[in-house]
Amino acid sequence: MAQRCCAQTHRFRPLCLSSPQPDPLLAHPHTMTPSSTTQSRRTSSGSWLLTAAITLAVLVRVLVPVAFPDLAETLASRPEVATPITQFQRLTEGVYLMRHGISPYDGNVVYQTPILLALFEALPSFLHRWIFVLCDIAIAAAIRQISQSKDEFDQILNAELSAKPTSPSSDDEIPEDVVSASTLAERKPSDGNGKDNDNDSSNDNSNGDDRAESKLDRVLTELQTEKAIEARSLDPWLITLLYLASPFSIASCIGMSLGVFDNLAIVLAVDFAIQGKRLPSMAFLAFATYLGMYPVILIFPCVLLISRRRNTGFWVTLLWAGLFYALSLAFLLGLSRSIAGSWSFINSTFGTILLVPDLTPNIGLWWYIFIEMFDQFRTFFLAVFQLWVVVFAVPISIRFKNSPLFVVLVLLAVVSTLKSYPSFVDLAVYLPLVGLYADLYKYMTWLFFSLSMLAYATILLPLFFHLWIGFGAGNANFFYAITLVFSLAQVILTMDLVSAMKLCEWERRHPRQRNSRLEVHDN
Repeated sequence: MAQRCCAQTHRFRPLCLSSPQPDPLLAHPHTMTPSSTTQSRRTSSGSWLLTAAITLAVLVRVLVPVAFPDLAETLASRPEVATPITQFQRLTEGVYLMRHGISPYDGNVVYQTPILLALFEALPSFLHRWIFVLCDIAIAAAIRQISQSKDEFDQILNAELSAKPTSPSSDDEIPEDVVSASTLAERKPSDGNGKDNDNDSSNDNSNGDDRAESKLDRVLTELQTEKAIEARSLDPWLITLLYLASPFSIASCIGMSLGVFDNLAIVLAVDFAIQGKRLPSMAFLAFATYLGMYPVILIFPCVLLISRRRNTGFWVTLLWAGLFYALSLAFLLGLSRSIAGSWSFINSTFGTILLVPDLTPNIGLWWYIFIEMFDQFRTFFLAVFQLWVVVFAVPISIRFKNSPLFVVLVLLAVVSTLKSYPSFVDLAVYLPLVGLYADLYKYMTWLFFSLSMLAYATILLPLFFHLWIGFGAGNANFFYAITLVFSLAQVILTMDLVSAMKLCEWERRHPRQRNSRLEVHDN
């Protein structure tokens, strides 16, 4: 009888398996155990190490050009760092022409925007390198702010999804064996005289009650936590270090790649979007589009971020954000028209990105193909290649609408791989953002392989280019072959990220299948 009472008492606790016990550390907050002291020391030493590493990464950007000026000049002319769009030497040529009253867009040398030309014309030359260092530090600070805001954004999104009334689907209904067992447990076994059965029957029923209740509690808990968002990321300072210590960002900063300004505008646009600020987000996104054109596809995830943060409808947010974006872009174009004195800069800036007239070797996929292509097919393949860059924007935004920051990461990786004039600076901005989704690492199959391939190709890119141009021991096929490996590594990494996110979402929607799958693997 006592056992049955215990079973009944346990049965009426639907989602709480045990009553919480008071924590002695909470009762005495000033009491510290040796383990907590050791943990605090480790945290303190880790923060000091991160601070020292970040400081060292900043000093490298400042001191290397001073101590090794030849290295800085070499990086500024390398095809891995400098492209016709981002090469600083072409910008200085344009500034020289502007100072002498000559339009920099008359020839086929300057492809930079008039606002950048006017900025560097107004600044003294000794400040030029400091501009790139400050921009790199600002990018790192914006990435850290995005990492911090992501946790708060995920909590808001989690609360929004949890507030929606959900009814269990056919896959998520409580199994019949659990319902029948729990219903059977509520019945009091007795004989015809109203007396209890023997002790053996009571023990069996109480054990069955415990098992049924435990299974019922587990299923109900899974249904309640089905829509919880797993958003664990790396420490924000560690993500900042991933950017500042990245060889791609260091080479781009020392080589004074103008893509640093594109990255700064992109991360600021995303940072303001995740905070729900429409006007500054669209203004910086318009400036990023003005500099590189391809960031226009980020308008969809940015609108998703703003609408979720402000708790407004997507189409209303898209209308207002699109209006702010169009006005900002029109203002930038009008300002460029007043600086350049004509609209000829459009053909030299946006036209160069679209039509790819300059086939200088770079780490992309375009230059070699269009060198070998017949002129009658050029227009068709230009359209196909350009469409291939932007065609993923809408499908990916729809598929991962509940993870708009992940959409930003994927689209940046796609642009870095498929744009007409890529360089190291494009990888520098999206690779640290992979740290925002540390939960996906356990689902990724090719993470080590793709990163190893990326490192392998990064080392061989300058070697193969030197074999071709320096020694003359090879030809263009040497360099283009390793650029294919470099692009393939990015493709594998991007596909692995997408597959991991899909698997993670599936396990959140089907927690019982996840548990059964884990049990099979454990056995």
